[in-house]
Amino acid sequence: MVISFLITNTAFASANLKIIRDVETENILKEISAPIFKSAGFGADDIRIILVESNDINAFVAGGANIFFYTGLIMAADNVEELAGVIAHETSHIASGHLIRSRQDIENASYQTILYNVLAAAAAIGTGETGAATAIATGGQNAAMRGFLKHTRSHESAADQGGVNFLNNANFTIDGMLSFLKKLEDQELLPASQQSEYIRTHPLTRDRISFLENKVDSSKNKGKKMPEKYQAGFDRIKMKLTGYLYPERAFLMKTTDRNTKYAKAVGKYRRNDKNAAIKIMDELIKLEPKNPYFQEFKGQILFENGKIDEAIPYYRKAIKLLPDSDLLRLSLAHALLQSSGKNNSKVLNEAIKNINFSINKDRKSARSYRLLSIAYGRLGNKPIAQLNLAEEALLNNKLDNADKLVNYSLKDLKKNSKDWIKANDLLAEINNRKQKNKK
Repeated sequence: MVISFLITNTAFASANLKIIRDVETENILKEISAPIFKSAGFGADDIRIILVESNDINAFVAGGANIFFYTGLIMAADNVEELAGVIAHETSHIASGHLIRSRQDIENASYQTILYNVLAAAAAIGTGETGAATAIATGGQNAAMRGFLKHTRSHESAADQGGVNFLNNANFTIDGMLSFLKKLEDQELLPASQQSEYIRTHPLTRDRISFLENKVDSSKNKGKKMPEKYQAGFDRIKMKLTGYLYPERAFLMKTTDRNTKYAKAVGKYRRNDKNAAIKIMDELIKLEPKNPYFQEFKGQILFENGKIDEAIPYYRKAIKLLPDSDLLRLSLAHALLQSSGKNNSKVLNEAIKNINFSINKDRKSARSYRLLSIAYGRLGNKPIAQLNLAEEALLNNKLDNADKLVNYSLKDLKKNSKDWIKANDLLAEINNRKQKNKK
């Protein structure tokens, strides 16, 4: 189910933005996006969609080929065609090189740090403060972020044109791109403070609407619905987010379909009624015993209810059904490190194996390196534990901490060994990043 990471930096926490990591949601978004990415010349894994918990309607590109989607945008979309339209538009920004960058090099940072640095740079520009944390803490970050992320009108027109081409090449309708913009069109008449973030960061003009209207009218896919599997996935995401963001809304639903039950289970979990959540998930697992996401969510509920040893078999079942998932393997590793066997070398090595699998799939997860450090620390391998803490610090852009940890590690590493070479490479990256920051 949903795993949410709140940035620990107190200034950033004041901005009330969270990165949400959820295996099922990310896989559904990836499935919907894959044909669009392919038509734009990208592989399915070349672009990441990162979900940000925010009621604002917005999406933007930052830190390289990363699309940050606000939950408010997904909740505002009426169907998968509208979601695909936004994905195609943002993909076009990437393909056209319209990348939003802060004044720091953030491409090799964690997703949380990328979001933090974008916000910090925006706030610094908006307030005149040079210290990122101070600038965020002063408030007014929403207005500053709008200005920092705002694309030019020419960029927006180019992104529309590219998005249309990508959707057409994927044999998808472009109706959703038009209907989503039309939905926001009236907001241009509102005061800036009342407009959605999307309108403020993606300037909307009558020319853009007219262009899309003409393209829809001449499109061979006009009125065509995307394949049902995509709509079903979109419906699942929205219901799951409803339970996560608005539990009471989920509880009031009268329907008894599986998505509604799922939303209610998520809502019960969010309201700390773990036993009720488990009861619903048991019903759903009975209906779909081979659904890896149901298995994983029950494992998470048990884990967070302190029943860690009971959670592990559910994580194992989920991985057996979905062996390629880095997030599932990371969840299992976390459970193993908290289990009754947490000091057992066999258990620790199993955790390490799963964490390394996760890192090989996604090197931007700071949490992975933290867990790896814990595992190696318990095995008594202090230099490797410190090396992984340095990796975590680097991803979080804590360069001084990373520098110290690498140097601590180097004292005990055998010269010219694989880990010694890795530590020196890491030190070179840290020094390179420091030099860039000075400039």
